[in-house]
Amino acid sequence: MPNLRHLLLCALVVLLASGCARPVERQAERRINALLPEYVGPAQKYSSRVRGDVGALARGRARHVHVDGVQVRLDEALTVDTLALDLGDVEVDTKAGRLRAIRSIAFSATLREANLNRYVRARRAEIPDLQVELRPAGALVRARPEVLGAGVPIQVEGTITPRAGGRLLDFSPGAARVSVVPVPASVLQYLARELNPIVDLSTLRVPVRVARTRTEQGVLILEGDVDPADLLRAAGGGASAP
Repeated sequence: MPNLRHLLLCALVVLLASGCARPVERQAERRINALLPEYVGPAQKYSSRVRGDVGALARGRARHVHVDGVQVRLDEALTVDTLALDLGDVEVDTKAGRLRAIRSIAFSATLREANLNRYVRARRAEIPDLQVELRPAGALVRARPEVLGAGVPIQVEGTITPRAGGRLLDFSPGAARVSVVPVPASVLQYLARELNPIVDLSTLRVPVRVARTRTEQGVLILEGDVDPADLLRAAGGGASAP
């Protein structure tokens, strides 16, 4: 029976360790959730999952932190429907209640048509009847630009792609038509010039860098990272990435 006793002992150790760690992790999660509105922005809801050794967590150090946000207002104009952050090797000043250091931050966000159109129309009010439709193959922009004189509505197919180190997102026009008549290239250039950047992330309190974009029906998906030093600097922290 030595093998059975050994297995039971191992199981007991695991249970005791997990029982001790989880309350500490939950306490760390509450601290992280309290910091998120200041560091990221107000949200309908934040939840986080912290992983780390009990002793390290008690000192404010976590091996991995996963954050999920719903309806996160990144700035006054831009609200994303969901936001996910994965932070590696996080250190918190438990006395001051502030982040001290982070090794890495990966992020992904979803932006649905309603929030995207609210944002785009607020920034481009001079483009009449502006509307963006998100599709699996890209985006369809509808507008009634004054360049056509009589204000004939057009629709332009294209893609949304990052530039400027992932701080800006541009609409890259493809084909465009007025009813069934192709639109001249000059009109496409005009629309792109007036519309772009379709999303400006350069002024966010969270200095995200979008590496990839893709669209699904009604949803724009952004993936990339955040320079930990930029986040700490933006939030007024004095430390950088370890």
